[in-house]
Amino acid sequence: ALARRGFVVHGAEQSPRVVAAIRSGRAHLFEPGLDEGIAQCLGQRIHVADALPAGAVDAAIICVSTPVDPATNRPQLDNLQSAARHVAERARPDTLVVVRSTVPVGASRGIVLPELARRTASPRLAMAPERTIQGQALRELEELPQVVGGLDAASGDAAAALFGTLARRVVRVSSLEAAELVKLVNNCHTDLIYGYG
Repeated sequence: ALARRGFVVHGAEQSPRVVAAIRSGRAHLFEPGLDEGIAQCLGQRIHVADALPAGAVDAAIICVSTPVDPATNRPQLDNLQSAARHVAERARPDTLVVVRSTVPVGASRGIVLPELARRTASPRLAMAPERTIQGQALRELEELPQVVGGLDAASGDAAAALFGTLARRVVRVSSLEAAELVKLVNNCHTDLIYGYG
């Protein structure tokens, strides 16, 4: 969606299978319109590798799985921390970092921010939760309001500007934690609907 709006998108993925699939013009998962979008933009506005290009991104969007540990029923945040560390190592000090993953309230500040703060004195961090339904993602990225909470006003402003190029409406919330809670409440609402479905 961002590539179609003229952004150059660098995807960083650790799975060689996923990298190979995208480099061949195929998505590794089903989402209507995704293969066509990749084919249209690959090599021009979409690039994929096992690492971000060093110092070359204005914004880094973290979208990683946060599975639940079956023994403890607690979220496993290793992927989030690993991605944050990678972004911190490869990004510029002024790179905006946006968390999109489903995380517990406080994870952006408690897991991502320390990794960024090890590399820069003034990290730019926002939470803009991914709230799309599989099979509708590309449409909903544009049609659903994008919720944005920033570490500070500058981070929130930068994230709102970025997602404002994508969505018709951006809803600013007061903090990283408020945006994290929006995602969790959305998921609870969806679970409730499915439970009665």
